[in-house]
Amino acid sequence: MKIAFLGTPEFALPSLSALIEDGHTLEVFTQPDRPVGRHGAPVAPPVKQLALSHGIPVRQFEKICQAARQQEPEPRPRIRRDPQLKELESLARDTLGLRARLEGDLNSGKLVLNYYSQDDLQRVWDALSRLK
Repeated sequence: MKIAFLGTPEFALPSLSALIEDGHTLEVFTQPDRPVGRHGAPVAPPVKQLALSHGIPVRQFEKICQAARQQEPEPRPRIRRDPQLKELESLARDTLGLRARLEGDLNSGKLVLNYYSQDDLQRVWDALSRLK
């Protein structure tokens, strides 16, 4: 079984050791190396040391986050919603008393209704039954 192990301190070592002994395929995620001592030399967390000693790949959270921050996401284009769709969405919400969302455009799409109980669902059923 492939397992992602998340841990840093010494008390995580027995769990990681057990997974290694059981022969699982592992990838370890841990905090970055921290400066220790008077000179501030970086020291790897215990989990990283154990994983590397067994040849297990190690990923460190802050390095992952820094890499993600360097890649700026492209701004999403703002889509103007048709006023008729907004009005229909409001009508569905007000009539049914539920959260309603229209996705799509005037040519095709879907109506999403969020219900939270059997009573809500019954209210939708009753409203649609009256349309026959």
